[in-house]
Amino acid sequence: MAEEVGAVPPDPNVVTIPSSTTEVKPGEAGEFKIPADYQDRAYLKDVGSYDDVFKKLDGAQKLIGQRPVGVPGENATPDELTAFNKAMGVPDDFSGYTLKSEEGAVVNETLDKGFKELFHKAGLNQKHVDILQPGFEELTKTIAAEIGSKSDAEFDKLAVDTFGDKKDQVLADVKKIMGDNKPANVENFDTYLDSLNNKDLVVMSAVINNIKEKYIKEDSILPGGSQTGGDVTSLRQEAVKLMGQPEYADKFHKDHKVTFNRIQEIYANIGKLQAAGK
Repeated sequence: MAEEVGAVPPDPNVVTIPSSTTEVKPGEAGEFKIPADYQDRAYLKDVGSYDDVFKKLDGAQKLIGQRPVGVPGENATPDELTAFNKAMGVPDDFSGYTLKSEEGAVVNETLDKGFKELFHKAGLNQKHVDILQPGFEELTKTIAAEIGSKSDAEFDKLAVDTFGDKKDQVLADVKKIMGDNKPANVENFDTYLDSLNNKDLVVMSAVINNIKEKYIKEDSILPGGSQTGGDVTSLRQEAVKLMGQPEYADKFHKDHKVTFNRIQEIYANIGKLQAAGK
């Protein structure tokens, strides 16, 4: 039989997969069969031919990356976004959120409002807020504690480098002087002091301490402004008076060390006076 003119011979490197198995008898080469490792898959129960396999594959590819029904796309209108947010439980206005706070805690209205506006802008519902808000506050406390600890250590080092072993006494005296001489026309003076960096605070303390050493009597900065006489009797009276104050009895009182040191100084002066025969 003569070869048909113009016919293209089949390419031996191309494998043709039959569109169905209807023409393939069981046991013959090319019979469709699901591999044993996949025969228990529920999604393959209705697969009986290569046509079915390709239909499944095509359907899966179409679903990959497809946005769930009802989820707004990139070009969604404001109304579509609003409807979706409402369905997700996002309140109509930021005031619809409820923020939790510890019992007795003072609420910062500005921060509270800022949080709510941010949550609403992010499209969060109340369940999201209930998780995010306490988690954020706990993280903030941890970071603040770490910063505070580092700052305290830095201040202590600067103070020791500046005042040596007299650090506690100097700082207590400076604190008393500043407390007794707050400017009447400066609001939130304590807040201003807290805002100073460690170096500025130590420098200020050093200046005040130098002024104290030159111009201020030691007894004038003690709690209660006790005055000291120059004889043994008046010194003993002052010591007895100081020992009767809570600052001396309470070791945890902020002025305990100052009072204790002053009493020690008084008895040292008494000893000097007695040795001099006065």
